[in-house]
Amino acid sequence: MPVLGTYTFVGTLCIGGVANGCVAHGLPDQPDFAVYQGLSTFGAAVGLITRTAAALWWYNSGGTAIPGEAVAQAVHSVIR
Repeated sequence: MPVLGTYTFVGTLCIGGVANGCVAHGLPDQPDFAVYQGLSTFGAAVGLITRTAAALWWYNSGGTAIPGEAVAQAVHSVIR
C-alpha cells in the first residue's frame, strides 16, 4: 500500500505578544500544510509567515503570548 502522507508533531511553542516564533519541523522537505493551535482562548490569530524545508515561522499579532502546538504535514503519493 502506498504512503499517502507524513504527519509530524513539531512540538509546543509559545509565541510572545506581537512577535515571531520559529520551530524546526523535522520533515524531509517543505511542508504542504502547517497550522498553529492555541492551547487557550486568545483574541488574535497566529499567522504563518513562511514554511521552509527546516522550520516554520509564525507571527503573533496579539498583545499577549499564545501557548500552543504547531503541526506540519508533508503529503506525497507513490505509484507502484
